[in-house]
Formats: sequence, C-alpha cells, structure tokens
Amino acid sequence: MNAKLILALLMTSLVIFAVSNRAQAQDNYEEAYKLATAGKHAEAIPLLEEHCTKYPKDPKGGNLLAQCYIKTKQFDKAADRLAVVLEHHPEDDKSQFLMGTVLQLQKKPEKALTHFEQAANAKPDNGTYQYYYGSVLLQMKKLPEAGEALEKAVKAMPNDPKANLDYGRLFVLSGDYESATSYLQIAAKAESTKGLALPYLGIAQLQTKKYDEAIVTLTQATAADKTDSKLFFNLGQAYDAKVGDKPQSPDAMKNSIDAYSEAAKLDTQNADIQYKLGRAYEKAALTIYEKAHEETAADLKAKAIDLLGKAKAAYGVAVKIDAQSPASKSIAGIDEMLASLNQ
Repeated sequence: MNAKLILALLMTSLVIFAVSNRAQAQDNYEEAYKLATAGKHAEAIPLLEEHCTKYPKDPKGGNLLAQCYIKTKQFDKAADRLAVVLEHHPEDDKSQFLMGTVLQLQKKPEKALTHFEQAANAKPDNGTYQYYYGSVLLQMKKLPEAGEALEKAVKAMPNDPKANLDYGRLFVLSGDYESATSYLQIAAKAESTKGLALPYLGIAQLQTKKYDEAIVTLTQATAADKTDSKLFFNLGQAYDAKVGDKPQSPDAMKNSIDAYSEAAKLDTQNADIQYKLGRAYEKAALTIYEKAHEETAADLKAKAIDLLGKAKAAYGVAVKIDAQSPASKSIAGIDEMLASLNQ
C-alpha cells in the first residue's frame, strides 16, 4: 500500500472519529438538557461534565452545567466553569448573568454587581437582567442607580412581583411613599412576595395618611409575623393617627395600646415604643379626666388613675432606656394629674 493511500485512509479515519466525537458530545448535551428541563439536575451533571471536558469553551454547555451546579448548590464549581467560558466569551450575556447569580449566592454582592451590569448593558430590554442588577444596587444602597435599573425591569415585566417589590422598597427608602404604593400593592398580591411587601406597604400607607388601609395591611403583616416589633409599633401608630389627638373615650385607644404593648414585649429596650405606649395611656385617661373629678364619678376616677399610672410606668421605662426621651417631660404632667385626682 503506497504512502498516499495510507495517508488518505488515516485522514478519513480521523474525520470519522472527530465527527463521531462531536455527535456523541451533542447527544450528551441534548440528553442532559432534557434531564435538566425535567428538574433532574444531578443526573445531567456527568453528561455535561463530559461535554465540557471535550468542549471547554462552549458557552451553551458551560452555562447549562453551571445552572445544574447552582441548582445542586455547588457554587464553587459553577463559578469555575463560568470563569472558563467567560475567559473565551466575555460577550456572552447569559454567562455574565449566571456568574453574577453565583457570586450573589456566595454573598459577594460587589463582585456580582460587575457581572450583572455587563449582562444588563448587553441586553437593556431584558427585565430579568435589569431586576438582578437593580436589586444588588439597592442592597448596596446605591438608590439612584438602582432606580434606573428597576424602572427598566418593571417596564419590561410590569406584573413581576419581585421587580415591583424592590421598586416599591426603593421609593420607601427614598421617602417617596406615594409612588411606592402601587408597586407594593402588586407585590403584596403574590404569595411569593406578600410577606416582604406588606410591611413596606403599611409604612407607605401610614406616611400618606391612608390610616384605614394601613391598619388592614399591618394587621395582615402582624398575623403573618408575630415576632417583629416594628410591625406592631407601626400598627399602633396607624390606630393612633386614625383616632387623632382627642379620642372620645378610653376604648378608642384600646387598639393602639394593644399594638404598642405587643411591640414593647418584643423589644424591651426601645424608648420610642415605651413613649408611644405611655402617650396612648395618657390620651385614654384624658378622655375622662375632667369628669373623674366629679363626686359621683368614683368609677371614672379609679379608671383615670389606673390609666395615668400605666402611662407613668411606660414613660418611666422610656426614660430609663434613654434619658433624652421626651417622656421625661411628660412624667411631671402625669404627676400633676394624679395629685389632682387624689385630693
């Protein structure tokens, strides 16, 4: 057999081998894709690892393998695979986004931000990219930049609960409570974001003087989370504001007192809560204070003294926690009223 024939046969064999390898790698990818789509990420990994060993620069295989690593919480392996892909394909927006996701899961927001930014810049109309970019900016308190990204996210995905939640939160943090409300209402309707949205929505409604709505929202929030003193404190403020400075009877202050009392149990070292609780008791007492001086009003006198005593106790705790609390000035007034009733 002459040399030319041998060389031709060898080249034919190499081509057949290469085609066979590519076909096998493609088969591996397609089978792995089916497994991953079916949620069988752990089963897809060996096939994808074999594919990526043969084609380490392939962004399609590398991205899918990284996604499977993420789903199985193998974040270091995901980062390593994506680093290889990005070394050869830094323009691949999906790889940039996935690397940002991994770094965020590893609690490295500063590093994640760079990759989310590149993905968002590559695809400005991609709402998911903009949401994750804006979310990290919000986490880092970069509010103006976060606002730009989250605005794009909500525009691209107007009904997305997470995008609406973070956009609403941004407005609350910026003090624009009116703008926050509509976005937080969307987030509060979705089960996945309801628990996070209700506290912020309650604050927005409270600050915009929509007290009835705030009471409904914060009542739902406290029912879902009975451990957050701030929720009960804000609920107390909503009831308090609805009643105003001149309640008609002690009972009008009951809801405020109950909410502040619950907040005080959960946070025993908060002077503001104790001051508000004392003020609620004092407002309740003032509704009957004048009538309590009448000779025939023994029951009212006893009730007024009881309410004023509770007000003084709460004010006293506030001052003990914080000597600069306005409660210190209120105690003197309580003592005067008690002295008057005890004459």
